[in-house]
Amino acid sequence: MSRASGATTNYLGRIGCAQLTTPDPESLRTLQHRHLRAIPFENLNVLCGAPITTAARPVREKLVDQARGGLCFELNSAFAHLLADLGYHVALIEADIAFRGGFVDGIGHPLLLVTVASEQWLVDVGFGGLSYLEPLRWNATRPQRQHGQTFHIERVGDHRVIHREDAGGAVTPMFRTAAEPPERSWQDFDEAMEFHRTSPDSPFTRKLICSRATGDGQVVLAGGRLTVLRNGTTTETQLSADSPVYGAAVAWILHGIGDFTTAFDLGTTRSSTPSILDQQAS
Repeated sequence: MSRASGATTNYLGRIGCAQLTTPDPESLRTLQHRHLRAIPFENLNVLCGAPITTAARPVREKLVDQARGGLCFELNSAFAHLLADLGYHVALIEADIAFRGGFVDGIGHPLLLVTVASEQWLVDVGFGGLSYLEPLRWNATRPQRQHGQTFHIERVGDHRVIHREDAGGAVTPMFRTAAEPPERSWQDFDEAMEFHRTSPDSPFTRKLICSRATGDGQVVLAGGRLTVLRNGTTTETQLSADSPVYGAAVAWILHGIGDFTTAFDLGTTRSSTPSILDQQAS
């Protein structure tokens, strides 16, 4: 791409990637990680009864002009449009999410299969839990290590299963796709979006769920459970809604503001850990 449009330029500026207009693997890695650090996953529209959409203009206005975050459908839709504008070949595929030892069928999670320099990469900027911060090589047979975590894409019968391994060696399944997944359209996810927007069985209708990446991990808040991931090591803490740490977590995850050092000062060995804001600025 030789010259970005105004909307694309603004989007790149929102995620701190104004110069990354040439499609190549290194730029793709940077784009995904910086997107995860700049634009949070959040379900505020669901909690407020507001609509969610994957249409290009309104979702970009929400994420860029309004400086908001969104659900997986919104985040990956906007990112797919951005990548296509930059000259990447993007295919939308569907994954089942791991849950309680199995996989949830019929309520798919959108993933992006991006081709650049004759290689396919699995891209996702829309998962609300712990995940990979940079694209994964789709056809890799060896483990893929990044930021203290290791990811495995394994062929299991007619499927590919993506696993996350933490720094301690604990392996957790994340997603399952078809071995050769068909390309989907965003309309294929309408039923899943409606479920997550309205169903009392969806976790998004019951509590605030939000997350943001850091330079070496993620911070996830699900109701009162705060999960901090740094270099593959996870700390979990239960918070009350009136806790100062809870307020600091919400302010930082949703808006990137405030000093979040207190989130590590929880009576653990992490009390001397530098602020996430310091890490993000590095």
